[in-house]
Amino acid sequence: MLVRSLKTIAISIFGVAYLILGQFIGAMVAPVFPEKFTGIVSYFTYLLFVFITLMLFARFKKGGPESLGFNFIGIKWWWFVFALVLPWVLNLVMMVLLHGSIVPDPNLSGNNAIFTLIAAIISGLTAGFTEEMIFRGLLFSKVKEYSGTLVAVIFPSFVFAAAHILNGAISIASIIMLLLGGTAVGIMFSMIRIATGSIWAGALVHSVWDILIVSPLSESPLFSLSFNDSLKGNLLLSGGDFGIETSLPAILLYTLVALGLYYTMKKYPSILKLKY
Repeated sequence: MLVRSLKTIAISIFGVAYLILGQFIGAMVAPVFPEKFTGIVSYFTYLLFVFITLMLFARFKKGGPESLGFNFIGIKWWWFVFALVLPWVLNLVMMVLLHGSIVPDPNLSGNNAIFTLIAAIISGLTAGFTEEMIFRGLLFSKVKEYSGTLVAVIFPSFVFAAAHILNGAISIASIIMLLLGGTAVGIMFSMIRIATGSIWAGALVHSVWDILIVSPLSESPLFSLSFNDSLKGNLLLSGGDFGIETSLPAILLYTLVALGLYYTMKKYPSILKLKY
């Protein structure tokens, strides 16, 4: 039991270190290119590093890519719809609850509109696919091997949440909200991984979420949420420094999706898996 626990902790630390290494490599390569493109190059290099190295590891691992959830089994069409709808459900709910308004990035209507859109898409794809490959691919699979499915769903999700503390300077109270919200959304992505049999539907949902959600810490936000400053102190409602992704309504949304997936897996398993 102790050995398994230590292995679980060790692989989780390795996962976070691997994520940081990928970001570091991206940051080192980017300055070679013109300043305007450094952000895009950094994201793309990071994505390629994680994708290529983990796919090579999976190829030579016992069980092959399928053992890490990297098997390409197709994505049903409604996962694309779900990916588009989910962030806007939270965006619109929070707009109403916070009596605010959603404001598009001014650059979307200027000369840099295409560049702004491309930067946001690459940033979202990079975060979504790299984090799913590391946390719901490598970590989920290895922790499941060491400690079982339940621990594989919960512990890497907590590590996933904790890793996001590195995204910016936030208060202690906001860190607590981040750990709660990040763990909840990690569990949701883990349930997608289990329900579909691979990481790719979750990577799609995660990527589109990062592209479309209104977040104060996003490096390439397409939208922002403007609301009354008097409500920012209500951490349960505003989510604190990390934004609406860690608010109580967001946590409830993640939980609802996870429970819905669990119910569907039990009652109608064929709906979620197989090719479209």
